Amino acid sequence: MRKPRTLEEDSPADRALHFAVGKRIRELRQERNMTQKELADLSDVKSTYITLIEATGVNLSLTLLLQLATALGVAPQDLFSSSDQGGTSDQTIPLVRTKVVRLKKEIKRLEEEITSLEEILEGAPPAGTQLTARPTGRTEH
Repeated sequence: MRKPRTLEEDSPADRALHFAVGKRIRELRQERNMTQKELADLSDVKSTYITLIEATGVNLSLTLLLQLATALGVAPQDLFSSSDQGGTSDQTIPLVRTKVVRLKKEIKRLEEEITSLEEILEGAPPAGTQLTARPTGRTEH
C-alpha cells in the first residue's frame, strides 16, 4: 500500500486546488449560518479537522468530500466553485482536470485491488464456516 502524500509533497497546482476547496467549504458553511462544530457533527469528523480543511485545504478524500457536500446540502462539484465567481474560474479548471485524471487513476488502482481481493475470497470458505486446525505432525518439546 502506498504512503499518503503530505501537503508539502503536493504540487503548487494541487495546493491551490486544496486551498480553493477549503475556502469554498468555509463560504458554504457560513452562508448556511453553520458553526464548524455543526458541520463536523453532520460530516462525522472532528471540528478541529474542519478548521484544518478551511484554513489549509488539506488533501481531502472523495469520501470526505461527499460527506461535506451532503452536510452542506450541495452537489460535490459545488465544492470546486465559488459563489462570488459565478462558476469555476479559468484558473481552477486545469487544476480540477489534473485532479480528475489522478482520481481516475486511483479509482482504477482501487478497482484492481478489489478484483484481486475478490479473487482471494472466491477460494475462501463461506462466511460463518468453522475453520479447524490440521495437525502438522510436529510435536512441541
